[in-house]
Amino acid sequence: MTLVDEERQFHLLDALNSHAHHVKLSCGGSACNSIVAIRYFGLDTFYSAKMADEEERFFVEDPQSTGVNAVQEWT
Repeated sequence: MTLVDEERQFHLLDALNSHAHHVKLSCGGSACNSIVAIRYFGLDTFYSAKMADEEERFFVEDPQSTGVNAVQEWT
């Protein structure tokens, strides 16, 4: 992992958007990646999250698409 400042982040995002290839948004992070991996091994999993706004719904719905049970609470 390499941390970058906001200017570099926008530069990288612009570079990605300029490619003709489809870019897929996917949630991640160690906790989310772990429960998705556990789900792929066949165990039942549950993900609970507290979201600040509706736009963050993706971070609950993406794991649900793999079969992870999830609940969200809006602040």
